[in-house]
Amino acid sequence: MRKLSDKKHNAKVRELVELVREIVLARGGSQHDRHGIPADWCTSFVLATPISELCISLWEFGGLSDRSDASIYARFADPACAARALGHDAVNPYSGKWNHHYFEPWSPTETAAGWARQLDHVLSLTPKETT
Repeated sequence: MRKLSDKKHNAKVRELVELVREIVLARGGSQHDRHGIPADWCTSFVLATPISELCISLWEFGGLSDRSDASIYARFADPACAARALGHDAVNPYSGKWNHHYFEPWSPTETAAGWARQLDHVLSLTPKETT
């Protein structure tokens, strides 16, 4: 159950979406279409990383369940490589999922900054570290 009113919660998620957009675009990523999912529901990006292409999605209504208040969903194109580089605890070695879930109390600014640090770690890996 959400602790904030839906209106306040949605405003926080929209702010997180905008911050993640800035982070991804500043690192050379691009925004892309989610294949028929309305753009006001989901914002998606693609970013090249030393591991493999990373697809990133944020849903405008936060997490996909009541278990989280906000989520950044990400999936590496090469799951095995991502799991070797980041560890099986961080990445699903079969699907490539590298998801991040946030719970109250969370702030869009702190959440985006923490996620950006993790993303920058991924972007700093050398080819030797990804094989």
